[in-house]
Amino acid sequence: MTKSTAEDRVLERIKGGSSSPFFLVAGESVLAESSGQRIAAALASPLGARVETYRRPADLREIFADLRTFSLFGSAKVILVIESAVLSDRSAAAYLIDQAAEALPLGEGAELGTREREAAGRLLQVLRLFDVEGSSASSRETLQTLPAWVFEGGSAPGSKRKKRR
Repeated sequence: MTKSTAEDRVLERIKGGSSSPFFLVAGESVLAESSGQRIAAALASPLGARVETYRRPADLREIFADLRTFSLFGSAKVILVIESAVLSDRSAAAYLIDQAAEALPLGEGAELGTREREAAGRLLQVLRLFDVEGSSASSRETLQTLPAWVFEGGSAPGSKRKKRR
């Protein structure tokens, strides 16, 4: 007898006609994304719907508004959101800051390479997570609006490592 995973149980419930309006799949990015895709496909298939995928949205309000509007005109819609900062936790926010710190700060007038753009993107994710506008103040003032625990260090989402101080 094979061991049933949480994903297998969810897929069996969907095949049996039982569903939820919202599923949260968390874990290692590669594994969680493929599980999310399978669950979304299982939801969409019997309804004749297609799966719309959004990667790293800063906000879910527009996506939810689209779902509400669509429900007035259509019979089914399935949306898959991958790596949304909206559902991040403390450890994930601290991990994003750690990733940004590896390449930032830059010297004045320095060009952004791939690594630096990724680091800046991670920093923007954290700012959006806390609804901090980054353009109205100096970098130091902007970062000071974040909670102190964000700078304590974090572990990669899904890892078992302890955070560092």
